[in-house]
Amino acid sequence: MLYICGFLAVIFSIAPLVLAEEGYTQGWLGAPDWVLDRTDTSILPDFYIPRNISGTNVEIPTVSSSIAKGNQLIASESFLDAKKQFEEAINLDSNSYDAWLGLGYALEGSKRYQSAIDAYKTASSLCGGEDSAWAAYAGLGRVSLILGQYQAAEQAFQTAIEMIDDTGYSETEDRQALENGLAEARQKLGGGYGAVFSRSTA
Repeated sequence: MLYICGFLAVIFSIAPLVLAEEGYTQGWLGAPDWVLDRTDTSILPDFYIPRNISGTNVEIPTVSSSIAKGNQLIASESFLDAKKQFEEAINLDSNSYDAWLGLGYALEGSKRYQSAIDAYKTASSLCGGEDSAWAAYAGLGRVSLILGQYQAAEQAFQTAIEMIDDTGYSETEDRQALENGLAEARQKLGGGYGAVFSRSTA
């Protein structure tokens, strides 16, 4: 009995020194590093998170950071890399309007038009009260026009114009682009280039 007590006393007197020197893992197990270093990681492979020994900060992706990176890549026309960032954001939050809108831009830019339509449609279903909600319909209009789906393009451009007017958005170049797209869709449908948008006042 005295032998066991003496052994435990030695262990507890040494352990604090080892812990203070080695520290704790950054993983959520919260165990001392020296214990994890001696652990058979095959026992709990999904739960063992080794400590960061690189000396650099490890950035954990978030929805907002992935969207921000995606938008930067869109601006530089790196559409495939942008697609990956927006997909990462969607994996983190499948209901993110901005992530689906960005994915639509990335797919449109890489000429994957049918997939772009699917992304824009999903974005339009999630837009809610977003001030930029018109952008999803603008994307639908552009891609539908490319695919020769002129009726869908006309409806999308018309909806985008209504939404952009409702928000009081002041960027006239964007609105002019929508009007041009609407006029082209109507011309393809036989309405002529002179067809202009007019909201129903009934």
